[in-house]
Amino acid sequence: MSGVSPARAASASSWPSSLQATDEGAAGGAGGIQHFIKQFMEGFAGLMKKLEMPNVTPELMQTIIDGVLKEANGLSVEQLAEAENKIVLELLALRAKMDRTLP
Repeated sequence: MSGVSPARAASASSWPSSLQATDEGAAGGAGGIQHFIKQFMEGFAGLMKKLEMPNVTPELMQTIIDGVLKEANGLSVEQLAEAENKIVLELLALRAKMDRTLP
């Protein structure tokens, strides 16, 4: 992951922050986010209607795909997962350290 800061890699792993889109993209397997969107967006569309969200159109699906790919900044799913795992492990270590040092 040369040239990619952990902060940038972390921001790429959440788009928007309430939807771990690149993680879901990993769930799409070899097809990545494109496969995930095509496979699951119809189910999400029903939820979005209940939440008064916009209609799910092919244009909206492409906008989501384009946004995820832009945030991923060319990194593979494996690279994003590695960066995310590193950050999680660092946070867990910091939390453990703080538990030992706080009264």
